[in-house]
Amino acid sequence: MTKETRTNQIVLDPTQLIAVANNSELLEVGRKAVEDALVGLRDDGIMAIRNNGLVIRDRNGAHSSIIRFGTEDAICLGLKAIAKHLASNGG
Repeated sequence: MTKETRTNQIVLDPTQLIAVANNSELLEVGRKAVEDALVGLRDDGIMAIRNNGLVIRDRNGAHSSIIRFGTEDAICLGLKAIAKHLASNGG
């Protein structure tokens, strides 16, 4: 039996999280969700007011320093996309 961690009333098996982190297909699902959100925010001209976060190049490929959203938002988006993918594919 693996050691479980209880966080905010959620019981997580760390080995399952590590398995997700080591699965290239699932990482691609998460990456695509984050990049799609970044592109959408960029194209809509939306930016976040914060000191650190994720940026995306301008449409013309030029570097940009405009923060679109925070790292925690990216992690949340990626995890939700992975969970949805797993649910739709039978886990």
